[in-house]
Amino acid sequence: MTNCESNRNGWKDGKSKCNYCDKKEDSCYCELKDSHCKNDEHKYEYDCHKKDYKDKEHECNNQDKKEECCCKKSMKEALELLSSNKLKSNIKFDEFVFIGQKFLVGANIREDLVGNDNINNPNVFGAQFKGFEDCNCDLIKLFADQAFYPIPNNNATQVDIPDFNNIHYASLCDIQAVVFNYDGNQTDFENDLTKSLDEFNNKCKVKCDECCCNKGVFSKIFNPCNPINTVSLTAGWLAVKNAKILGKIGNILVLSNVGTKRIYFICLDSVGFISF
Repeated sequence: MTNCESNRNGWKDGKSKCNYCDKKEDSCYCELKDSHCKNDEHKYEYDCHKKDYKDKEHECNNQDKKEECCCKKSMKEALELLSSNKLKSNIKFDEFVFIGQKFLVGANIREDLVGNDNINNPNVFGAQFKGFEDCNCDLIKLFADQAFYPIPNNNATQVDIPDFNNIHYASLCDIQAVVFNYDGNQTDFENDLTKSLDEFNNKCKVKCDECCCNKGVFSKIFNPCNPINTVSLTAGWLAVKNAKILGKIGNILVLSNVGTKRIYFICLDSVGFISF
């Protein structure tokens, strides 16, 4: 350990932890392949240069965010496939279910697995999938007349959100799964879908943020031409109706409820479903 002892600026008190990745040590260990410093107790090797530690910490700090919401881009591509001429004639576009992190539209959750899943009656409560707005990377266009709490119940009317209707948008960052029905009587839909997976062509060449939906969500909610200037939305477990749009601070949407004299600070990336 002579070489390391002469270069202790990369060590914390000469022990196993390092100054620049301390908070992420359990997941990252600050280890590099070309390390020349070794801690015999834990058998982890470290490079004792500040720059390397800072770069490694930056990489680790961004790892969780990318893993958390990077289904966004792929989900958009998967849904865009459905506009293919091979597929769209057999898709029931009014029997879609969008499963968000806290709420659902298009169906509620059953208490059993009738039909081999727990989706309850999308042929009755299904949402209409309407595609995407031109050059908006963050929102799904849809129409649903109600949203549901994620409480298993075979009676959908007992778990819907009262008076939360006319839902027009869903954030791609909130969507965890999409379910839809198709008519397989005319063609082999599964075979056609498999072939289409290799034929996807992105129509809009806008450069999209792979992991966040803040810009697209806010651009839809905050519309200076909207004379009503109110919105109904879900964010996490929050469902708010006819809230006045005051503006934003960075990535925080600011809403108000005059009737209850209540203010809402809402992380834009947590917005799930939007109604006007």
